Amino acid sequence: MPHLSISVTVAGGTATIATAGDVDASTADQLHASLAAAVAQHPRTVVDLTASGFLDSSGMRVLVTFANQVSEIIVSGKGPIAGKLRLAALDQILPVRVV
Repeated sequence: MPHLSISVTVAGGTATIATAGDVDASTADQLHASLAAAVAQHPRTVVDLTASGFLDSSGMRVLVTFANQVSEIIVSGKGPIAGKLRLAALDQILPVRVV
């Protein structure tokens, strides 16, 4: 079973949700719950996926669900996630920043 670790840090009113591991059908609910809590409590929420190596359509669905509530989604330019978001044209509707 894939493993996903999620950490939440808050600084200056910004909540950063950082993931490590796979975001897929078996772990997307974890990301959804973390994002729901963060956007409800903080005026600015950032999703950091730089330590995740896999994102499937379940994870993409979670990101789209919160598209109007997250300030930024950070992805690594060296891994496959940036390419998947680009291929699905989600980089056009999500606030994606490639690092």
